[in-house]
Amino acid sequence: MSALPRISTSNERGPLSFNIDEGRRLLFFICVTALCLVIASVIIAIVLRDPTTPRLRISTIIQDLMMFIVPATATAVIVTRRPAQLLLIDSRPTSMGVVLTVLAILVMIPFMNQVVAWNESLHLPESMAGIEEWMRTAEENAGAMTQKLIGTDSVGSIIISVLIIGLLAGFSEEIFFRGALQRLLSTAGMNIHVAVWLAAFIFSAVHMQFYGFVPRMLLGAMFGYLTAWSGCLWLAVIAHVTNNSLVIIAQAVSASGGFDVNQVAADHTPLSAAMAAASLIATLAIMTLIRKCGVETRS
Repeated sequence: MSALPRISTSNERGPLSFNIDEGRRLLFFICVTALCLVIASVIIAIVLRDPTTPRLRISTIIQDLMMFIVPATATAVIVTRRPAQLLLIDSRPTSMGVVLTVLAILVMIPFMNQVVAWNESLHLPESMAGIEEWMRTAEENAGAMTQKLIGTDSVGSIIISVLIIGLLAGFSEEIFFRGALQRLLSTAGMNIHVAVWLAAFIFSAVHMQFYGFVPRMLLGAMFGYLTAWSGCLWLAVIAHVTNNSLVIIAQAVSASGGFDVNQVAADHTPLSAAMAAASLIATLAIMTLIRKCGVETRS
């Protein structure tokens, strides 16, 4: 049997050789993802016969491993001899890059709260009332499931939630959507901006939470540009983990009767609008600084 031809292409970090052409790379990725989805769905269905909080946590771990980490790593190993370079996990960011990334997530909160409130306030035409009711119900069920997954507002539950929903979900989703999907698209010749936004669109759509679609897509685009500009997946992972962890902590505080994040997000006063505008400008400035200061350091 003859050896597979080696195909060279360019990417954000330089030349990368592939074993198969771009069309087959994407097809392989889709097929592996579909297979893992089926396997994970069967296992999760068995685990969730009794949907207790511990079982929900186990099913979430299975989902992250089987639906995101396995397809990404399997594809990278098969399509290239340098899977870590394809996934952009063979380098580390500088400390300045990490600081700026966390700062960008924090500064972005007022703007994102306004986008969340706007997205939640959208209504479909009267002729699509049935679809809107289904979407609202799906959103409520997803929220209830997330709250059950988090469990109580005790310190132990918060730590477990941060580890599962923050750390594991942040890493697994980034290695799949930015490390694998976005990279496969961009190394196949797709314009990097198109690749970033397409991966962000799919990232948001996969979550099946329609009234959080726009803010999640914007976050996905932010993670995509962090990856593309730095040539390192870890900045996107840090941003994703930070964002998810802050959401968990905020929900825990709200559940304990403290600060109501939902009320803050729904605030449409001129002051909150001005804060959102300032937040957006500051976030874009930090992102520009991240792009210019060369945050990637080879390991």
